[in-house]
Amino acid sequence: MRMLQGADIVIDLNSDTFNWVDSQELEERLRAETDLRIESTIAAYVSVAGEPPPPDVVIYLLYTIAPLATSVFVNVLSSALWEAMKAAFSRQRKEDSEATFSIVKKDENGQTLRVVSGQTSDREIIEDLIRQALEDD
Repeated sequence: MRMLQGADIVIDLNSDTFNWVDSQELEERLRAETDLRIESTIAAYVSVAGEPPPPDVVIYLLYTIAPLATSVFVNVLSSALWEAMKAAFSRQRKEDSEATFSIVKKDENGQTLRVVSGQTSDREIIEDLIRQALEDD
């Protein structure tokens, strides 16, 4: 699991689904529309026999953004992810595909506070997953 160093949100996009342009566009959009420190990268996840396939999107959220997580912020994040997902699937001619999400809330020491996972092609479900991850314990 990645540490959040100098970022409020770190987004790993699986290289099996996304490319560098998707990552850069997502990062630039989120920086422009929020006041948060955003880092987006392409990650090469390895499938392990007998295990579920790795997620398409892994989002690491620093616990301190939870109080800032207004409905506008969650909507911006979920819309940006949904649009990146749709563009990647369209490029691959997989328009009806669903993306697997893993959203990890971490504290300032990098300890995992909550993990929320789901598979969807619905922007509202992505939004719900983000809200669940940001809930206070």
